[in-house]
Amino acid sequence: IVAAEDFIWVEGEAASSRKVQPHNWYSDTVKKEQLSEGAWISHFTDQADGVASYTLNVPAEAEYALWVRANVIGALLSYQINEGKPTEIDTSKAIDVVNIASDGKPDLRIIGWLNAGSVRLNAGKVKMTFRMHSGNNHHGGIDCFVLTKIPFTPNGAMKPGQKLGTADAG
Repeated sequence: IVAAEDFIWVEGEAASSRKVQPHNWYSDTVKKEQLSEGAWISHFTDQADGVASYTLNVPAEAEYALWVRANVIGALLSYQINEGKPTEIDTSKAIDVVNIASDGKPDLRIIGWLNAGSVRLNAGKVKMTFRMHSGNNHHGGIDCFVLTKIPFTPNGAMKPGQKLGTADAG
């Protein structure tokens, strides 16, 4: 049994502040049923990096594993906790990768789970900021992310401990 205090699940589109520029091809022509809660935050412009910040309510001081379900093709993504030093996420080692392009084309619209390592968080309000800074139009997208104190094996858009609900009754 997984308790709610064992993990913090955040939807990408639930940013408390954002500086992103969606693009109709990259952002909207995707298989929304493949995304957690049917949406994501995305950025695609040659003008500037995309930035999304989240205010987290951390239930207890602890070491958390950070997993991010994000764009993984040609993407550069970093995170920052409060005013700390930005940390780059290795997007080349994604698992549970899925093409979300509505036309099925093998282009930039591919997401996967990224193990961003371990972070120590204090209890209370914590600000987490992601920066999308790819060379190709600063593109990037975040479906969701999870901070967990328990082992987590990514499985699509499912939360830790969530069941598929497809088993036969009995």
